[in-house]
Amino acid sequence: MDFDGILGRKQSSESSNPRNKWLKTREMWLLVLGVILHAVYMLSIFDIYFKTPIVHGMDPVTPRFKAPTKRLVL
Repeated sequence: MDFDGILGRKQSSESSNPRNKWLKTREMWLLVLGVILHAVYMLSIFDIYFKTPIVHGMDPVTPRFKAPTKRLVL
């Protein structure tokens, strides 16, 4: 069995079917969108890591009230 595309549909002999062309176009746009979103995500991580200033010389602030619990589970 041959599979074609990232959706794993079975390769058919009817490549001129409009639905197959639409699915192939949709898969390509999904792949392009995924690559673009991952690139923006990685660039934002590096931007934050390398360009955010580190602030020194701040005094610690004591809390005004006691915490209601010892642990927090998210």
